[in-house]
This record gives sequence, structure tokens and C-alpha cells, in this order.
Amino acid sequence: MTGTDDIYERLKASAERIETPFVDGNGRLVWWCWGEGPTLLMLHGDYGSWTHFIRNIDALSERYRLIIPDMPGYASSDLPPLDDIVVDSSQMLCDHLDTIIGANENYDIVGFSFGGIYAGQMATIHKDRIGTVVLIGTGGMGVDEAPHTRREMQRLSRDMDYETRAAIHHNNLCGVMFARDETADDLAILLQDENTGRTRIRARGIPESDVLFRAFPDCTARFTAIWGERDAYAVDAVPEREQMLRNFYPDLDFRTIRGTGHWVMYEAPDAFNEIVLEMLA
Repeated sequence: MTGTDDIYERLKASAERIETPFVDGNGRLVWWCWGEGPTLLMLHGDYGSWTHFIRNIDALSERYRLIIPDMPGYASSDLPPLDDIVVDSSQMLCDHLDTIIGANENYDIVGFSFGGIYAGQMATIHKDRIGTVVLIGTGGMGVDEAPHTRREMQRLSRDMDYETRAAIHHNNLCGVMFARDETADDLAILLQDENTGRTRIRARGIPESDVLFRAFPDCTARFTAIWGERDAYAVDAVPEREQMLRNFYPDLDFRTIRGTGHWVMYEAPDAFNEIVLEMLA
């Protein structure tokens, strides 16, 4: 075991792992849980898993019971039949979450990127049960624009050896996920390799749609937001994202973490954890 993946193995070993079966019995969702206290649901991004929050679990689990699913079609969770990826996946997450925490339990949500879109939809389904939703670099805001990558993205094939894949992951992480090359360490590369290799969902077109905004009129939750200053999906436009959200929530608590990219909670975990705890207090 290397020093970089100690935290990965430790968190996997310490997690309460829960499996909730599909109604038809042909699959299950896998949930990873840590800590005690009020429930905090954390939803990862596209091509991700619970490990998108690997640098936040220790700090946040001191105050909350963290429940982090591998969302439908990602990582350890199976892919169910989905007519509408966002609506059907969000409904499934709500239904399965009820079997874990109970049908009347209140909770908060942290949603990263694609997971933020699901968070908005879940806030319409579990209306009046969700206190605060923290959006992190979320799509679904009607911005159909390619990311401003810092490097030309390279294509990956699973038949490549790990060394070759790792070099491509390093390039692509530096290109679209991180603002600083040094953040793309061995652990980030390992997680990226595992997560991308286990993704069965194809979310093309959803982040560019306005699906998040369409959910807002039916939400009663309090929304807050965190963006990386140099998020490749909003380069030089983070203030515009803030204003777009303020059009719905004028008093929105919106924080920008300087010198960070899209995967902001990995690149600046201490600042991120502090902000999230303030937003949820």
C-alpha cells in the first residue's frame, strides 16, 4: 500500500456499506456511510463515485452522518432501466434513501457537478424534508458551452496498461478538473481510473440543459453554492453563474474558492470543509 491510497483503503474499511435492491430484484444501489448525527446526503459528479468526497469525509463525519451513494449506473451501483436519467435516478435515490433513514427523516444535501442536478430534483420529490442544498460547480443551468480546458484532452482505452492510462488521466485531470497540476497526484489518478472504468451512464446533453432551474419552483429547500474560481466549466464566468442562481434566490450564500478548479473539494479540502460546515450550521 502506498502513502497516497492509505486514506482510500482506510475509508473503505471504516464505512458502513449498505445495499438497497431494485424493486424488480435485478440490481442494487450501494451506499457508503460514516459518522453520526444529522443526515447529510452527498452526491458525486459524472464519472464519479463516493470517492469524489474522499478528502472531506473525515472532517464532515465528525458532525454528520454522511450517506454517499454510488449513484445509479456508477461505480458499485447497478444500472437500472431509465427513461429519464435525471427524474428516474432521483426518484430511485429518494425511494432507496427512505429505506435507510426512514420516510419522514429530514436531511441536507451536498451535490457536486452532475450530482447537484440530482440534488435539485430530489428537493422537489422530498419537498419540505430537505433543509439546505449545497451546489458545487453544478450544471443544468442552461449553459451550452464546452469547458475551457487547460490542456488538450486525450482519449483513453481500457486495454491500455495502467501506466499509460495514468499518464492520460494526469493530463485530463489537469485539463478539466484541477487548476494546479500538482493536485493531480497518485491518489486522484487512481480514483479517476477506477471511477471512469465503472461508469455506465452517459449524461451527454444534461449538464448543458436547464434541468436544474426547472426544478427550483417546486423546491422549498435553502440553496447555497460553492464554485472553484478557475472551474473549467465556468472559466471567467463564475460571477455569471452566481447571478444566474441569484435570479432565483436573491439572498443566496455563494462562495468562490480562489485558485481552484472544478473538483474543488479535492483541490482545497480544508477551505471546502470549513465553508460547507458554515453553510449547514
